Amino acid sequence: MFRWFLIISALLITPRAFAIDEYSTASEAEKKLIKQIVKVLEIEPSVEVEKKIYGRIDYIFKTENWNSYWLGYNDLASSKIKSPNVSFVEQYVNTSDLGTFIISFMYDKQVNQILVTSKQIRYGEKDAALKAFKKIKDDTENYSVIHESENYALMQETGQVSYSNFHVGSKAATVVYIEQGIIEL
Repeated sequence: MFRWFLIISALLITPRAFAIDEYSTASEAEKKLIKQIVKVLEIEPSVEVEKKIYGRIDYIFKTENWNSYWLGYNDLASSKIKSPNVSFVEQYVNTSDLGTFIISFMYDKQVNQILVTSKQIRYGEKDAALKAFKKIKDDTENYSVIHESENYALMQETGQVSYSNFHVGSKAATVVYIEQGIIEL
């Protein structure tokens, strides 16, 4: 009897561990953000589309404290970009411990794809950035140096549109992780 109690307790305590998919356990705030992206991109709403977008950016929700804001085509009054086949939204997500994310979504209705470009901006102590830089630079099997100077460098993950951009000052540093990918709808 006690064993059944432990099993049921474990199931109740860790719903994400036993979920059919991660999106089904997303918070209401996370789902609201995903639904807003779908709406602004003018994509026919569906849970499948929401799951694909969520699966592409779920790493931004690995924190407990975040907020977001977005901009689209219609936010700049002087913009003359009004393509009926392409829609765009850029999502800004600030977190308490993972830095700032800037994620751009460009949806092309003719090819039914979303181009996603993600930038994570981290700011911190110089030593932490130098440690991250050394780890990536030493991993020559998976990364290559595009350029390097005394206080900045750009590294690329082999075979990917994925970059690590380092800028080191006298006491602090900034690291920007950039990646690009496609969501097939």
